Amino acid sequence: MPVTSTLAYVRITTIPPHPHHPTLEVSALITVDLPADPPAKRLTGWLTTREAGDALGLTPGRIRQFYLEGRLPATKRGRDLLIRARDLKRVRDRRPGRPSGPAWRGRWRQRPPAVMPE
Repeated sequence: MPVTSTLAYVRITTIPPHPHHPTLEVSALITVDLPADPPAKRLTGWLTTREAGDALGLTPGRIRQFYLEGRLPATKRGRDLLIRARDLKRVRDRRPGRPSGPAWRGRWRQRPPAVMPE
């Protein structure tokens, strides 16, 4: 197994049980042999939000917003959101900006009727 040697600076300070007792402080420079990092396991066909955003010309936040709106299927793996590369076509041909037309226009101005129907 390949090993990587790393220098580490260690500083240990004790907290005295009573304010009148002295504080002990020890510093040392040591060499630590650690196993080399194995190659990262890469899932083929899956993209992170950053990679999907780069592919579509969007920010990772906008990709997460598509996921939360249900427009882009994704899978959580730990703290990361993974998107299938083939699913990017669902949002690739979107129209930029706000939607237009009667379904959108005036939505924020809707008020309840003055008289409740019986």
